[in-house]
Amino acid sequence: MDPALSSFARLDSRGWLSLHEIMPIRRQVEVSGIVQGVGFRPYIYRLATDRQLVGTISNTSAGVIIEIQGPAETVDDFISRLPQEAPPLSRITDITTRELPLNGDYEFRIVASHGEEPVRTLISPDVATCHDCLREMFDPLDRRYRYPFTNCTNCGPRFTITRSIPYDRPFTSMAPFKMCPACQAEYDNPANRRFHAQPNACWDCGPQLEFWDNKGGVIHSVDPIAASIQALREGKIVAIKGLGGFHLAADATNTEAVALLRERKRRVGKPFAVMVPDLAAAEGICEISADDAAVLQSIQRPIVLLRRSTGEGARSTSSAPSVAQGRLRASTVSSIARDIAPGNNFLGVFLPYTPIHHLLLKEGNFAALVMTSGNLSEEPIAISNDEALRRLSGLADFFLVHDREILLRCDDSVVRVLPREPAENAKANMEARAPSPVRKPKSQQLRRSRGFVPVPVFLHQEVPSILAVGGELKNTICFTKGKHAFLSQHIGDLENLESYKFFEEAIAHLQKVLEIKPESIAYDLHPDYFSTKWALNRTDLPLIGVQHHHAHIASCMAENHLDGQVIGFALDGTGYGTDGNIWGGEVLIADYKDFERAAHLEYVPLPGGAAAIHEPWRMAVSFLAHHFGPDLRKLNLPFLREIGNAKLDLVLRMIDRRINSPLTSSCGRLFDAVAAIAGIRNQVSYEAQAAIELEMAMECMDRKGREDRKDFVNKLQALPTTSETGGNNAYGFELSWGTRDADLSTVGDGAPEKGKWISDASSQLALSGQAAEQRQSRARGVSPGNETKGDSAPKGRQIQGTSVIISSRRMFEELVEDVSRGTAVSEISRKFHNGLVNTFVEIAGTLRDRTSLNRVCLSGGTFNNLYMTMHLFAALTTDNFEVFTQNEVPAGDGGLSLGQAVAAAHKHSP
Repeated sequence: MDPALSSFARLDSRGWLSLHEIMPIRRQVEVSGIVQGVGFRPYIYRLATDRQLVGTISNTSAGVIIEIQGPAETVDDFISRLPQEAPPLSRITDITTRELPLNGDYEFRIVASHGEEPVRTLISPDVATCHDCLREMFDPLDRRYRYPFTNCTNCGPRFTITRSIPYDRPFTSMAPFKMCPACQAEYDNPANRRFHAQPNACWDCGPQLEFWDNKGGVIHSVDPIAASIQALREGKIVAIKGLGGFHLAADATNTEAVALLRERKRRVGKPFAVMVPDLAAAEGICEISADDAAVLQSIQRPIVLLRRSTGEGARSTSSAPSVAQGRLRASTVSSIARDIAPGNNFLGVFLPYTPIHHLLLKEGNFAALVMTSGNLSEEPIAISNDEALRRLSGLADFFLVHDREILLRCDDSVVRVLPREPAENAKANMEARAPSPVRKPKSQQLRRSRGFVPVPVFLHQEVPSILAVGGELKNTICFTKGKHAFLSQHIGDLENLESYKFFEEAIAHLQKVLEIKPESIAYDLHPDYFSTKWALNRTDLPLIGVQHHHAHIASCMAENHLDGQVIGFALDGTGYGTDGNIWGGEVLIADYKDFERAAHLEYVPLPGGAAAIHEPWRMAVSFLAHHFGPDLRKLNLPFLREIGNAKLDLVLRMIDRRINSPLTSSCGRLFDAVAAIAGIRNQVSYEAQAAIELEMAMECMDRKGREDRKDFVNKLQALPTTSETGGNNAYGFELSWGTRDADLSTVGDGAPEKGKWISDASSQLALSGQAAEQRQSRARGVSPGNETKGDSAPKGRQIQGTSVIISSRRMFEELVEDVSRGTAVSEISRKFHNGLVNTFVEIAGTLRDRTSLNRVCLSGGTFNNLYMTMHLFAALTTDNFEVFTQNEVPAGDGGLSLGQAVAAAHKHSP
C-alpha cells in the first residue's frame, strides 16, 4: 500500500480498499445561526487542522461558509462533528452542503468576510464576562490586570456595539480603537481564545474610564473605579455606563442613599433591582433553588426575582393605615435597605456581568448595590455620555463613563424561575389516565432584553416578512423573516418623546442589521396608541390590525409551535376590543388568523378612564355600584370611609351619567377593586402595584407573618382540591350565557362595533366548592377530545347564547362580608385567587364540551402572578387539558409584537 494513503485507507470485508475513503473531495458547508462573534471561525479552524483538512472559512451576511477538502471519510466526520462540538455561545439553525471541484489548497485558512448576500445570520447577544477573563483581570501578573473592558470570543459585548454585519471590527463601535501589537497577535492566532474577537483590547489600545462630576467636569483620578467606590460608600448616587446603557447605582445597605435615589428618580414604590457580588451573597438574602442559581449564573445574567430570606415578608407602603390587619411587614434582612422592594416578598437580584461591575463589587466589598436603569421613571435608558449628562445630572452625583460607544439601548432582562413541583405532581396524578404529555412551565421572561436579544423566536414554518409594532406599554417591536421572529429589546412605555424616539431607533436598527424589507405592518387596534398612530401614518405598506388579546394568544401559540385552534385565556389590564370597549378578562377560541370571544368578565364602568388605573378605589366603587346600587353606602367597608363622601359622590355621578367612564371587562381592574376593598391600597405608584401586593398578602399569614418556606412549597406542590379551592376557601363567581341585542362583530380582528350585551340570568351557574367538586369528578376517567358537542353537554354547561359572561356579584358579596367581619387579608386574597382558578377551569371544561378543543394557552399580564399561573396550570392539567405557557417571551405586553406578527403573517397569506 502507498504510505501516503495508509492513514486514510482501510480494507473492506473482501480485503479491498474503499475508494470513497481514500479519494479526496471538496465540499462547501454553509452554516446559519448565531455563528459570528462567538468563536465559531477559530473553532472550525481547529476542527479542520486537527484532522489535517484544508480549505477556507469566512463570515458572510448569511452566516459562515466553509470549504473543506480532504479524504471523504474525514470530511464526513468533520461535518458530523461540526454541530456537536460548537462553541457554547453559538446556535446553529441550518447546515447545507454541496460538492465542489478540488483545488490546490495546502492549508486551512480564515479568509476575509463577504457582505454581498442577503442577511440571514443571527447576531449574538451581549453576554457576561467569562471565568477565563475574570481570572486574568484579577491576576496582578497579567497584562489585563484590572482592565475594565476585558473580553474574548466567549464573552462581552456583541449586539449593542454592532453597527452592521458581517460582525467584524470595522462594523462595530470598536472601529476607532486600533489594536496594539500584543492584542493584534492574539487576534491573529487561531490557537488563542481571542482569535478574531472583535472587541479585543487592553490598557494600551482599548477604551478607558473617566470619573466625572454631575456637570461633566473630569475629576482627574488615577483610578476611576476607586473614586466611584468611595462615592458609593459616602452614600452618593453614581451613574455607571455599562453594556446597554447607564445604571444609577447606590449602596443597597444605605437606607438614606436608597431613599435619595427613589426621590430623585421619582420612583415612589416600584422595587429596585440589586446586584450582588456572587451566588453566596445572593443566598444570604434570598431563598435560591438549583434552578434559580443556574439562571443567576447563566451567560445572560438577567435580573431574577427571588423570594426574600425572611420570616416576615416585605413591608407594604399602605395608603390605608386603618386597615393593617394581615399587612405585609418589614424585611429583617439587615444588610438590605428596607425600601428596596416595598410591599413585595421578592427581590430582583442579579450578578455582575461586566468587568466594571466585578471591580466595583469586589474591591468595594459591597454586600449589594442598587443597579437601576439610568433614566427617570418610564423613560428609556440613557446610552451616550452626553445624553446621560443631560438627562441624569439631576439624579446622579457622579458619573463613571467610558469612550466605547453604545450603539443601541438594551436594558437588563428580568426573569422568574417557576417551581417545577406542580407540573411534576400533576404528571404523577395523571399517569394512569392522561393520554397527552404534561408541559412543565420553567421560567417567565418578565422583560426580555439584554442577554436574550436579538436571538430570535424560531417558528415552525416560514412566514412573510412582517413588521409588528407592539402595544403602548412594555413595548417591543418584531420583524419576521423566514422561520425567524426577531423581537427587539424592551423599549418601554410609549408615553413620552424619549420613548417614542427609542421606538423609532429600534425599528431602524433592526431593519438595518437584519436587512429585512417588511411586506406589511401589524398594529394594535387601539387608535390612541403611539405605535398604532405610527403604523397608520405609513402609506407605503399594507396595514393589518390585530386585536390585543388575539395577539396575546397567537404569541403563546407561536412560541409553542402550535397549529389549529386553541382555548386561550388572555387576562390583563387593558386591551381595545372589537366592540369599542376595554377588554382584559377574555377567553378566546383562536387560531393565528382569527378568533371568537367565547367568554369574558362582565362589563363595568371605568370611572375616570386612566385615573381609575392609578386609583384602584375607583374600580372598587364601580363594582360595588354595579352589584349593590344605592346600598353600597350602607356597606361596612373601611376604604369607603377613607375616600370620603365627596370623592364617592363624584365617581358615582360619573358612573351614572357615563362621563369619562368607558366599559371594561379587565381582569387587572378586578384585582384592583378587590385590593382596595380588602384595604391593601387605594392608590398606586406603578403598574399592577395593587395586584402584586394582593398576591403578596397570601403569604402573610395571621399568626406567623407568612408561611415558612417548607409550608409554602408544600402548598404550591399540591394541586387545587375541593378543600383548597372550593367551599369556604374560594369565592364564588357566576356564569351566564349572553345574548346580543344586535349582530355585533365578536369574531376576528375587525373594526369596533358598538352594542350592548344582555345577560341571560336564567342560565347562571354558581362556581363554588360544589362546582370545584364536580370539576374534579369529571377529571377522573375523562379522555380529552372525546366529549360530544351540542346539547349532549353535561347539564348546567350548555351554552345557550353566544358568549359566557363571568359575573362577580357573588364574589363581591362574600368579599364584603369577609371584610366587614375582619377576615385577614391573606385569607381574602387566597379565596379570591382560588375563585378565579375555579372559574376559568370550569369555563375551559364548558368550551371543551362544545368544541372538543383540549389545548389551553395562558397569556397576558395577569399571568405574571405566580399563584394564578401555577395553580391554574395545575388545575387545568389535572382536568386533562394540555396547557401551554410562555417562557421564551413575556406573557405580558412585551410579547405582544410576536403575536401581532404571526397573526398578521397568516392574514397576509392567501
